[in-house]
Amino acid sequence: MERVVLATLRWDVAAVTPQDFIPHFLRTLGELKDGDADTGDFLATLRRHSDTLVALCVCDSRFLGTPPSLVAAAALNSALRGLKAKSAGEQSIMTSALATLCQTDVAVLQCCTELIEGALRERLRNGAQEEKDGDIEDERASTPTDLREIDF
Repeated sequence: MERVVLATLRWDVAAVTPQDFIPHFLRTLGELKDGDADTGDFLATLRRHSDTLVALCVCDSRFLGTPPSLVAAAALNSALRGLKAKSAGEQSIMTSALATLCQTDVAVLQCCTELIEGALRERLRNGAQEEKDGDIEDERASTPTDLREIDF
């Protein structure tokens, strides 16, 4: 019934998410990069890494008030830093381009990037601790989304 009412009123209630910004940002980063043969593979790897980092941010309360464009840009920046495939100068240019695209300061983008990397380290540390403790399969929820993994 809700869909009927929304369709009748012609309301679009689809929320904008960080994943909506990633293709646009990747296109710009691809234009900045030289046109060599590895560009497509690099951008595909960058997309996978940034999608994973964005999914991590969705489950973390520290990113609740952060604009989706900033989360996407910081995830891409973090993925760039993690892949270490770029020289420091080229990485700096890409970071500046991402900051310009999401209309923020480079320092704010760097801060959000460091928050994402800290959340990733924390998540990896907690995951390693859970594996040491064992019984991880017994603790799993039967639903696809384990709500116990969300920090509030």
